Amino acid sequence: MLAAAPSAQIRTTLHVYSPWAGSIPARGVTIDRTLRGACSHGSEVLTRADAWHCRVGSGRVFDPCFSNDRGRVGAHVLCANSPWESVVSIELTKALPFDLANPEGSPKRFAPWAMVTAARQECEQLHGSTGKVAGLRINYACAGSGVLLDLPKRGTTWTQAYASSFTAKTYKRVALRQVWW
Repeated sequence: MLAAAPSAQIRTTLHVYSPWAGSIPARGVTIDRTLRGACSHGSEVLTRADAWHCRVGSGRVFDPCFSNDRGRVGAHVLCANSPWESVVSIELTKALPFDLANPEGSPKRFAPWAMVTAARQECEQLHGSTGKVAGLRINYACAGSGVLLDLPKRGTTWTQAYASSFTAKTYKRVALRQVWW
């Protein structure tokens, strides 16, 4: 069952996440820890030329990890689960494989990485088999509870199908306050 679109209109703000300010971490970016590892190819989570799929130690995966203009051995990538969380810094043990990077150009051509609803719920992209609600694929999990289904509808105010849980039978449309790539 589909409920009506939200009546209170907000203007959705669009952001391209950048943990770097040149060759140093951007203001406000908190590094939890630094590890050593390598990136094997472009991110599987986020389709951006500066986003990478990386491994440390015995195979722990970090994705997405963001590079700056340096990609040689000893440089660092910053890895984040969402734009509002702290990052892990990975010191590269191998140069970035630029021939295996994601395509150049605006990441806004692709699915968003994370979103904030009008109710200020932070929602992060999910991967793999996630199930469906009322025939729509579950693509994002929201803090506290709730899931976002399918992909957002673009406009001045972006909206997306929202269900109260992974096992809900119905959904409603909610406005999105912020959209991140």
